[in-house]
Amino acid sequence: MLNQKALLDNKSNNDYEQEESIYYLTEEHDFKSQNNGPVLTYVSDMMGRDDDSFIRILDTSTQVLTNLSQDSHFKGFFYMNLFCMSQTGLNIIQKWLIPQGVTLSAFTLYRNATNFTVIATLVYLSGRRPFTDFPRSLRGTMVLRSIFGTIGFIGMAYNLTLLPMAVIMIIYQTNPFWNSLLSYWVNGDPVQKVEIVAMIICFIGVVIIATSKLGQDFSLTDTSLGDTTVAMQVGGGILAFGLAWQFAIVGTLNRKMKDLHFTVIMYNHTLLGMFIAVIWLTISALVSQEIPLLYSAHQYWLIGAACVCDVISVNSLTIAYQADKAAFVSLVGQLNIVYAFTADYFIFDQVPSSLEIKGAAMIVCVTLFIGILKLRKS
Repeated sequence: MLNQKALLDNKSNNDYEQEESIYYLTEEHDFKSQNNGPVLTYVSDMMGRDDDSFIRILDTSTQVLTNLSQDSHFKGFFYMNLFCMSQTGLNIIQKWLIPQGVTLSAFTLYRNATNFTVIATLVYLSGRRPFTDFPRSLRGTMVLRSIFGTIGFIGMAYNLTLLPMAVIMIIYQTNPFWNSLLSYWVNGDPVQKVEIVAMIICFIGVVIIATSKLGQDFSLTDTSLGDTTVAMQVGGGILAFGLAWQFAIVGTLNRKMKDLHFTVIMYNHTLLGMFIAVIWLTISALVSQEIPLLYSAHQYWLIGAACVCDVISVNSLTIAYQADKAAFVSLVGQLNIVYAFTADYFIFDQVPSSLEIKGAAMIVCVTLFIGILKLRKS
């Protein structure tokens, strides 16, 4: 556990000019004073939390304030489920948009700009300071989270042109294993025995579904894929596996920043995302000698709907991994497969086989069992 303590009613330093400020002493951050010791840092703003989210503890020698970030199984379950639904909606629209000529560079800029507008409004209304509220020791984590998040978005959008959504999600949802391993190694999150058993059962379900897909040419049954070859589809499978690791890394980084308010994280994330998108868009415009931002009214309507889904999904994902441990949250994410199957069946005319239905049912039952078990405990 982190050694976090707070001293009350200290005079503020030059950066924070309040008469009665709350400070905290931590070994987690790399702040050093002139005598090479830890330095007191303003906590109620720095951690991006409201004062009532901190639990006051009276020490025998001094008054201290310890930040005890309580995990919430309900929040983890709810927001991860919300992420799965909104992510499915986003994937559906992307499968329509990309073949229509909407470039990934333009779409990346639009989605980051929309997210930034929403988050900036919330930050302004709440009075938070997204730059000064962000600890220096977590800035590298934030940069990595933005880079991997942007890569994941682009990779997923491109892969939807190579494989059916359900097939991508089957491979993608191997991420609970990698997520749990990374979070245990990086954040010290424990993995319970029941969660390990649940992961194994879900993995068996994934294998059952994947086995039923072997040797298929998906372009024959999914018209949205166009003229993709079997070799391209194999490449899509490899990309999906890479995206599973990307998702695990993002979840681990989100969990590492769990003591920050999600708006502080997302403000910086979307700002960096826009910077990356502008550079990419500029290079694309110079190479193609065209401005890839002008589309039809119908395409703009789809872009707007996709951006709304993206705002919900990316913020829900951040909150979910802040709210509970990676092992549980990533298990709930297995519902992505079910939503993807549903979308493929009703929208893209992909009829699942009996093996696929059995595998999906296995995953749903295990996820619901673990979710109910956790919610009862909480």
